[in-house]
Amino acid sequence: MADDVSVTFSSTSLSRFDVIESAAFQPYGSPQFAFKRQVVRVSSAWAFSFAKLADLPSARFDCLRKILDAGGDVDVLGGEHIGDLCSKYDSLAPMDYLAKGALLNLYAVLCDEVDPVSDNPWIEFVSKIVRIGRERFVAEVDVGVYESVSTILKFLDTRFLSEPNPVAAGHAGNIPGYYGPFDSMLSVKKWYRQGNVQWTVSRIPRPGDNPIFLLDCDMDEHANLASARLTWRFTFSTAGRTLSQCSSISSLTRRLTAPTGSRLCSLGTPSSVRYWEH
Repeated sequence: MADDVSVTFSSTSLSRFDVIESAAFQPYGSPQFAFKRQVVRVSSAWAFSFAKLADLPSARFDCLRKILDAGGDVDVLGGEHIGDLCSKYDSLAPMDYLAKGALLNLYAVLCDEVDPVSDNPWIEFVSKIVRIGRERFVAEVDVGVYESVSTILKFLDTRFLSEPNPVAAGHAGNIPGYYGPFDSMLSVKKWYRQGNVQWTVSRIPRPGDNPIFLLDCDMDEHANLASARLTWRFTFSTAGRTLSQCSSISSLTRRLTAPTGSRLCSLGTPSSVRYWEH
């Protein structure tokens, strides 16, 4: 007669994620058991890979190419001077990869997020990029961004949160100094599927009542930038004392057989899953 197997908890070790432990569970009553866990990426185990600007899909990225082609003397916040970002996009140094990645992420968000006042995607207001950073970009924008943010603040709903004092929050330091002082700064943020995005727009006076409007757009807290969700599915066979698991992150199924009397069983790299039994 085969022994019963009761797994009380599991510890999951993945080569590119921090170790996590599941909640206590017992598999009795069903041959399938699934649970979801949040894991944190080990940044040193991941590498950036960017497509060339010319190779980015036309339907999605023509607007980005148009914005970059508008020129502008671009720099990296707290870093190096780039100059023409359009011509240097493909040759940015590895130290600027986070800023490059943030630019692409924010571009995608502003393409998908719609301004509730004009009913147009936010990206349509962006004229040219002047600064990029690890979680933001700064750009010259149409007056419509300022008007929309002002309207949103007056009629705030549950989709948006206000930033009562964006100057005190440090946004003034993100504006390139050559623009000079601003006379107004407004800010709102909104949750989207992967975190939240913040629009901080400044009005910079110019002669002839022709002000410049600058958008400091950033991802305040990006919920999935450092995390990933895994679903582990376990199949238990008491007759063969066999445990199998399938990870949705790799779409691979691995199988192990626990020897009689074994207290610890492990799967090898790159994914290691250990089970404690009694």
